[in-house]
Amino acid sequence: MKQHTKHFLFIYMLIMSCLSFYSCSDDEDKNATSVVLKTQAEVDAFSQKNLHSLIITGTNITDLSKLNIHSVDLLTIRETGVVDLQMEKLVSVNQEFTIQNNSKLQKISNLSSLTDISGEIKISYNNLLTNISGFLKLKKGTGTFTVSNNSSLGEDKKIGEEGYSYGLFPLKYLVEKEIFTGEVKLYNNHPDAATTIEEIGELYAPLESFVVDSKEAAEQLNPGKKRVLNLTLKGSEINDEVLSIIAERIATIKGDLLFEDTQIENTKGFIDQLKCEGGILFKNNNPTNGNVISSSGFSNYSIINGDFIVENSNLSFNENSDFSRVKEVKGDFIISNTSTLKYSGALASLRTIGGDFIIKGCDQLIDLSGTRVQTIGGNLVYSENAKLNGLSGFESVQLIAGDVSIEKNGDIPIYGEVNQPGWCMIKAWMELGIVKEKAKLSLSNIKGEKMDLSDISPCEPNNPKEPEIYSNYVDLVTINIEGGQEVVEKDRYLNATVKVERRDNDGKIVEVLFSADTEIKGRGNSTWGAEKKPYRLKLNKSASIKGMPKNKNWTLLANHFDKTLLRNALAFEISERMRFEYTPRSYPVDLVINGEYKGSYTLTEHVRVGKGRVDIKEADDSTIETGGYFMEIDSRGIDKGEPQVYRTKKNGVLFVIKKPEDMSDKMRSYIEGRIQEMEDIIYSSNPMIELPKKVDMKSFIDYYLLNEFAKNQDGNLRLSTFLYKKENDDKIYFGPVWDYDIAFGNAKGDSNEPGFVSEEDFISSKNWYVKEAAWYKLLFRQAEFRKLVRERWAEISRNNLQGLDRFIDSYAGRIEQSQKENFRKWDINQWHWNNPQVAGSFKGEVNYLKKWISDRQNWLDISF
Repeated sequence: MKQHTKHFLFIYMLIMSCLSFYSCSDDEDKNATSVVLKTQAEVDAFSQKNLHSLIITGTNITDLSKLNIHSVDLLTIRETGVVDLQMEKLVSVNQEFTIQNNSKLQKISNLSSLTDISGEIKISYNNLLTNISGFLKLKKGTGTFTVSNNSSLGEDKKIGEEGYSYGLFPLKYLVEKEIFTGEVKLYNNHPDAATTIEEIGELYAPLESFVVDSKEAAEQLNPGKKRVLNLTLKGSEINDEVLSIIAERIATIKGDLLFEDTQIENTKGFIDQLKCEGGILFKNNNPTNGNVISSSGFSNYSIINGDFIVENSNLSFNENSDFSRVKEVKGDFIISNTSTLKYSGALASLRTIGGDFIIKGCDQLIDLSGTRVQTIGGNLVYSENAKLNGLSGFESVQLIAGDVSIEKNGDIPIYGEVNQPGWCMIKAWMELGIVKEKAKLSLSNIKGEKMDLSDISPCEPNNPKEPEIYSNYVDLVTINIEGGQEVVEKDRYLNATVKVERRDNDGKIVEVLFSADTEIKGRGNSTWGAEKKPYRLKLNKSASIKGMPKNKNWTLLANHFDKTLLRNALAFEISERMRFEYTPRSYPVDLVINGEYKGSYTLTEHVRVGKGRVDIKEADDSTIETGGYFMEIDSRGIDKGEPQVYRTKKNGVLFVIKKPEDMSDKMRSYIEGRIQEMEDIIYSSNPMIELPKKVDMKSFIDYYLLNEFAKNQDGNLRLSTFLYKKENDDKIYFGPVWDYDIAFGNAKGDSNEPGFVSEEDFISSKNWYVKEAAWYKLLFRQAEFRKLVRERWAEISRNNLQGLDRFIDSYAGRIEQSQKENFRKWDINQWHWNNPQVAGSFKGEVNYLKKWISDRQNWLDISF
């Protein structure tokens, strides 16, 4: 009896033990089990080892390394915050393994126990992914392995540099070793990625440039992977038949495509079949049969990434041609000596030109009506067009960064009609600051006589600026630093690459807008001490980003103390409306560095001397008194070790002389004397006699009013106040505006520091602030100065500040998705050192800002 009892107890305990682990074997009853894990806490708490279906989704999920899952039929990892996928306890996936839409995922590095996948593997839309080496431990794989739409995943190193761990090489290893015996599908990954197993790891031949001048040369063309550096098609033997031969042999041109002295008639089937990443140029192409060259080959091009040049070539231009879809030319746009540019609407979509815009010698051109070019990053040359009878097509221009030459055209009228403006358009450009004051104007009428615009009134604008249609997602800026280093200093640059990419409404990358080698370092004063860091970029060579004029120097503002993320953009908008000579251009982006999402940033021009920025000619020893100088009021200049500083003798305002660098003693003595002279005049008994002779009063008063309106903590002659003296101009100008993240009601001040008001007064939308700074306080004792300020404020309040709430709502809507991601990373409820309040939500912060500026404007309207 005791023996039977022992057997019974043993069997009972064995059964209960099995039940406590769901089953007694690896073939547990998992078919009835499906689980979705949506948070990191759920992942960390999950202990089940075997089940039918597991879905892991949630952007706050960042670590799967502790997950205890061993075997699963269906495993999906999507839309997580995981950077490095590690699931070292996973042994088998029996039906389907999907890794999809993980925006931060860079590596699938540790699946060390995964030995068996019987079904399908899908890896797609993970835009930062570059490493799938975690699959190298696989012992058996059947079914289908699909890798698609991972825009960074490819292979541009040969096997051996990083073994089989890099890019797509793990797939090559698994197939070559006959570990994975199923079908492999590769498509829409990195532009240079392989699309077949055989291509993976093929060492690219160094890119070469080719000149093709005959059918025989075309037939012998055989570049590696169908990629060339530059391609020149030259000579009378190049016709449409030869183009079709070349189209079979070349897929990508990394540089320029040049047609020269050819007999081509049709670009369709050639240009539209190529990916041309540089300029497209036509020189001396005129078919002997008199036909024009069709531009129907531009159907796939909304952006041309280099120059677009048509010289002495009859390329067709009309409103129905495919070229009318081109929106941006990043280099020069030149059409000269052609009879085919004559139709309205031929350039209907063109908005941005990064370099020069030259239309010259087009003898059939009447006007460019229907064109809405907004930005010209270089010179405008519009000359020797015999039938040109007006300047329509330029009504939407907002910036011409270089010189203007409009000479020897047809009979352009002084004023013209509503839809066909004349010379008055140039006068409007001058008064609105569209053409810079320093720009050289070369203007002559049909007879070649120089045009005098002094007595001409500006045209009234008749075409409002088009609203830009934005994606739900702002552009993505991706920076990869050499060796994966982190930016930890403000004074040392690190080598890196930078890429700007456009995304669609689903957040998928659809276009690379900009790519370059760069250097990166930290920047800022108090902002550098924040968790979310601002950065400074210095490109290896000058370039235009998003249509902004070419330059090497750019800034990424973190806006960490500003929970609307838009106060700097608001200040720039007001500055533009007030027509400061230069306002930094900017736009919102999301930033990723070394694969780590950093947050929502503002990409903006770095304030410096240069063409299209603070456009002055620096002084040297031969132009000490007539040359240009650029200065900043910075109370921390000495602490920061600035080499050229001057503290004024009466009020102790600290100036940093930024340009020229390395001044001679005579130059330094001169500009320090000019600074002191300005303060001495302000402290004199009747400053309004001499001050207008030495200071540009419009910029001086406008700078005061913008800072007073914003109650900018740094705007009381303390920090980030820029000034400049132009060449051949004796006056000192104030501007550009900069650094407004702790303005517009977003600061408490410090009543213990000189020049500051009480905390209560600082937070309030009422009361004075900048007016209390020493220079302004003295000037407000002068009735003439008070009158100038009062009259100018009335103009600004009436004409420039209307509709700011709409601007704020529009900008907030534009960054809606960006701010959500930003505040997932950076808690919006966290109090920062100078925040006067914490609204608890993005909408609350925006509403607080709108109410504050409305109340501030109303108070100033009454108080001035």
